[in-house]
Amino acid sequence: MSYRGRSDFSEGVNSQGNYYQHRGEGAAPGGSYYYSNNNGSYYYQNPNGSTYHGLGEGRGGVYTAPGQTQGEYRAPSAPKSGK
Repeated sequence: MSYRGRSDFSEGVNSQGNYYQHRGEGAAPGGSYYYSNNNGSYYYQNPNGSTYHGLGEGRGGVYTAPGQTQGEYRAPSAPKSGK
């Protein structure tokens, strides 16, 4: 689903050169946020309050469930076998 063109959608590049998207209340209750950083890492804030900070380059990331203050590391998935 594309949110571009909606009044509650914004995107751009911040002063550090990182790309962001904000999808407001019309997209989902509480809205959502996405950052893609120059170093390959990224960050999601979901409408339910959960967050995920991907470390980039297949290194896994940190997931924080709704209502938690500290996330847990999630290792990257094992590569799928071609067999």
